[in-house]
Amino acid sequence: MQWLRIVIYSSVVVASVFTFAAAEIWPGDADLWQNLFAEAIGVAFTVVVVENLIKIANQRRSKPARYAAFKDILLVHGRLTSLWYQMVRAALDPARHGHLLDDASLRLLDPRFGEVVMRLNLDADSPALPRRDWRSYLKHQIEDIERAIDRCLQRYSAFMEPELIQSLQDLERTSFFDYGKIQASLPQIGEELGMRRTPYFGWGREETAQELLMPLDRLAALLAQHRSEFHGMPGIPDSIDLDHRGRIEALRKAAAERAATPRPAVSPVA
Repeated sequence: MQWLRIVIYSSVVVASVFTFAAAEIWPGDADLWQNLFAEAIGVAFTVVVVENLIKIANQRRSKPARYAAFKDILLVHGRLTSLWYQMVRAALDPARHGHLLDDASLRLLDPRFGEVVMRLNLDADSPALPRRDWRSYLKHQIEDIERAIDRCLQRYSAFMEPELIQSLQDLERTSFFDYGKIQASLPQIGEELGMRRTPYFGWGREETAQELLMPLDRLAALLAQHRSEFHGMPGIPDSIDLDHRGRIEALRKAAAERAATPRPAVSPVA
């Protein structure tokens, strides 16, 4: 209804100019023009008040749905951010990627971490229990996150801000989702075709990582913007972590521990 407010305010300005001009041109009818102007102001004031009352009533009525949507979006953001962090931590090589950690302004959602993620060994154990490799773990996590996004959009899109809907849709369209899901089937396909495939994830680099990290970062900013509306309600954090400094420090600590751990000696081939 923003357009209606603009029209009303513009009409009041035009009416004001016309009233004073008419009073100067036809001074005998000055009282008539002033009365008409007063009535126009009253009508405009009534329309604006009624519009705001309707808006407040709609917000109160839709707040439970918006609260549920906010919690679901918060869960999607948290799970996808955690998955990214797990991948970065598992693939981080101090010798190859240590220079990134020297940057004091480094953020977890920095596209430069794409160079780290693409080196993730998919045949290695994931952090999941029971134990499974990264191929099956990625497929399970991404499919679960996709279902959560679809469920949120289907249930609450009528109550969500357009920017939130756009960010969720942008996340679903990223190549990260498609590429991660097919990894579990690639070894079997390669075996059937007689091809040997690399165990590394291969998706990332700074350019492609932006495709995932930009909407994820934008989603976090929108959550931070709307958080105050639900402050104090169950499941709502006191703040939205945009920089993840704690996880960056954990990455630095893990890199230092790996760098200090001596690598096993390679036996010479006879």
